[in-house]
Amino acid sequence: MPGLPQAKAGEGISTQTVAAIRNNRAFINSDSQIRKTSACPVHGLKDKSMTEEDLLALARSAALKAYAPYSGFHVGCAVESVDGEIVTGANMENACYRLGICAEQSALTAAQHQFGLGKVARIAIAGGGAENGDLNGQIVCTPCGGCRQAIFEAAQLSGRDVEILCSNGEGSAVDRHRIGELLPHGFGPANLRDAD
Repeated sequence: MPGLPQAKAGEGISTQTVAAIRNNRAFINSDSQIRKTSACPVHGLKDKSMTEEDLLALARSAALKAYAPYSGFHVGCAVESVDGEIVTGANMENACYRLGICAEQSALTAAQHQFGLGKVARIAIAGGGAENGDLNGQIVCTPCGGCRQAIFEAAQLSGRDVEILCSNGEGSAVDRHRIGELLPHGFGPANLRDAD
């Protein structure tokens, strides 16, 4: 299992940031109360029952169900559990723009209901324009900052550096990331220990 990125004092980040990163790592590696009381015990990732292509196809299909009348940008997300269960979500815009929901948030909410955030293993995202029932676009779609934060929360709950597959709309390009790479100095439950 890949670890979260290493950080050292003196490399352009503050000692407070280094302390927060250490707290996050300690939290992920600990038997925290959150994990002890979870209704969904964390198990190792089973043999992946779904290929990357299949998971991305589900994300692309979910994107076609997006409600995006204002931006015209359709995003779909598929979340796979350690047990091979899959849930999907799509973005949903609103005339009051700030009330819109990202595909990743939609899918993570479904994941919590279906199997629990502590079981999230992989996430696939695809986004682009939609025409004649097809998703199109050549730029790879990555999670926004807020969605990275939500994925980071699931990663801390699971103790796993969650894999994220990012695709363009037409499905011709895929980037592979880990949440620790996309959000290297994330704020998570471990940071809240200072409030105790």
